Amino acid sequence: MFEILLEVKNLQTHFNRNKVVKDVSFAIAEGEVLGIVGESGCGKSVTALSIMRLIEPPGEISGGQVIFHDDEKPFDLLTLSDSKLEKILGNRIAMIFQDPVTSLNPVLSVGYQISETLRVHRGLSKSSAKQQAIYLLRRVGISNAAQRINDYPHEFSGGMRQRVGIAMAIACQPKLLIADEPTTALDVTIQAQILNLLREFKEEFIMSIIIITHDLGVIAQIADRVAVMYAGRIVETASVTEIFQNPQHPYTKALIASIPRLEKQPARLQTIEGAPPPLEREDSDDCSFYPRCPFRLEICAEKRPVLIETGERHVAACWLLDKGALTND
Repeated sequence: MFEILLEVKNLQTHFNRNKVVKDVSFAIAEGEVLGIVGESGCGKSVTALSIMRLIEPPGEISGGQVIFHDDEKPFDLLTLSDSKLEKILGNRIAMIFQDPVTSLNPVLSVGYQISETLRVHRGLSKSSAKQQAIYLLRRVGISNAAQRINDYPHEFSGGMRQRVGIAMAIACQPKLLIADEPTTALDVTIQAQILNLLREFKEEFIMSIIIITHDLGVIAQIADRVAVMYAGRIVETASVTEIFQNPQHPYTKALIASIPRLEKQPARLQTIEGAPPPLEREDSDDCSFYPRCPFRLEICAEKRPVLIETGERHVAACWLLDKGALTND
């Protein structure tokens, strides 16, 4: 039996008239790592920001629920007052942003920024918060932490800034950590170190993690389950083993087939032909992947498939999985 920590139900987010997140639903259990993967522009980051209620005009969360199962009773993050939300974000739920250059304040020392989180949410004194900030910097692998606590973000490398971001995010030992492309633009060695840090803190705090990425290699290293997004929708969800060994949706299969492999060196890397639909395309009733799908049926251009259960905790949205659609086509 899985103890659910967060449930996202039919989440919808618009930018002007463009529907970017389209009825997205998923759940994450306590202590679980859920990877959300897909091409750039598929709605992964907007989904994460919507959960945190960090969407700003012209964006708008236009529907759905984000149910957080707290120790006392579940509540919908989308209906909380701003004052109650402030007590949750950074404390019970935290986020590592995609670009630490923009997420860290350039005019404040990293020590001040970490300490502020501890003072606000944990009520620590200035001196206690500073000592805890030094400890956190050490924990994330920054040497000479006692000296570097007074440095500013521009004095750190990209990998070091990401470590500072992790220190800020885990300062209050959140129950849920959302990591938006935490290894983007980092070399493979630093990437592995960042993922190891996330694994360590997950085990230490019994923390759930939602990791947003376009890199299936990252997913393979850290995730327990995977949700595959395409054009603003979840098209497949399964365990990481199932996704790699038994993908069901044609888009998932194409993503996996495009991964370079050392044992095979084809003359040309496999790609997914075509491009995702533009954001300005109105939300229609067809399958958004059918123009690029080599297995498309006539019904794909007429009706959107629903998620079909194909195994234990494995669902995919494709007419190829519907025996009735195959019979009628």
